[in-house]
Amino acid sequence: MSRAAELPPLDVASSYAFVRSLARREARHFYFAFQWLTPERRDGMCAVYAFLRTLDDLADTPDEAALARTDRFAPCRELLNFAYGDGGGSSAACPSPLAPAFADSVRRFRIPRENFDEAIAGAEMDLEARRYRTFGDLRVYCYRAASVVGRICIQVFGHRGDRALALADELGVAFQLTNILRDLREDAQRGRIYLPSEDLERFGVEESDLLAPRPTERLRRLLAFEAERARELYESSAPLDSMVDHTSRRSLAGMRAMYRAILAKIERLDYDVLSRPVRLSMREKILIAARAYFRLR
Repeated sequence: MSRAAELPPLDVASSYAFVRSLARREARHFYFAFQWLTPERRDGMCAVYAFLRTLDDLADTPDEAALARTDRFAPCRELLNFAYGDGGGSSAACPSPLAPAFADSVRRFRIPRENFDEAIAGAEMDLEARRYRTFGDLRVYCYRAASVVGRICIQVFGHRGDRALALADELGVAFQLTNILRDLREDAQRGRIYLPSEDLERFGVEESDLLAPRPTERLRRLLAFEAERARELYESSAPLDSMVDHTSRRSLAGMRAMYRAILAKIERLDYDVLSRPVRLSMREKILIAARAYFRLR
């Protein structure tokens, strides 16, 4: 169970205080970007982040300590039922301390429930330790794991037009590809191989190569190929920055800059994502955030 279920239900103001604290502690790259939003939008982002954090925690709970798989995500579904139920959850029992803030945010920013349902479907895909034959197959997972998060974010940010949704989808795939490259070894140890099988075959890479102490030259070439895919998606989704409300543009630019910096660091390490974790230091995060902020002044 997530940390979010460890405390009794709160009123809306206290619930927002709870999700702000959770985001400050756990959001890492994104929390810096939240600070540039208006207070209302910042609280909304903290609330939806708390839901998504709960979902991730449940997905990563070891099997022996988890609920039955069919019920593993029941706490998230209860949160959705509370938030989207008749009366905006007022007639249902409050399922967790983040629930009042989450319910208030999804109503305030008119976030479609289907985005959260798709996020749960993506988490369920992770439990199956499945393989993806083609990049098209992987895109389905990336949509559920990250593109819907992009759609949620721009709903909070404020945006105009369906084109913004399509670009948020592309940016989400770029983010998720970056995550896949960064966490390659850790995911492989869990039986999760996200790189398309056709790409492994094309570069002569075996799944066992993902668990080696250091990458082979073949694996480095494969990772460079996938990194180029991500870089192209970052570029093609760049117009999204001008399609969100002007008060939210620095925040979106900050998120993009953080993840592009992770990808750049992977490249600087010559794609050695096996011998060490690839993380941004606090100093790097501050510098990246500052550059993103002043670039849009």
